[in-house]
Amino acid sequence: MDYRQHRLDYCQFLISSQINYTQTYLADHSEEYSHDSINRFLRLDKLTPRTLWENVRDDIVPNEQGYVLFDDVVL
Repeated sequence: MDYRQHRLDYCQFLISSQINYTQTYLADHSEEYSHDSINRFLRLDKLTPRTLWENVRDDIVPNEQGYVLFDDVVL
């Protein structure tokens, strides 16, 4: 299992999905991934705060009135 590809595909799904962010929804709309394979990937993959920050910091526009919040809430 190529976890880097899973992570990329899953992140692209989260970015592009407008309404439904569930594993079931992704599995229903993907020929490549089943619900079980997505669940296994999410259980085993560890996305650290450092990795997240390194991947988004160049996209953030600093602003004195702005805030950056990271939350681990499951959508």
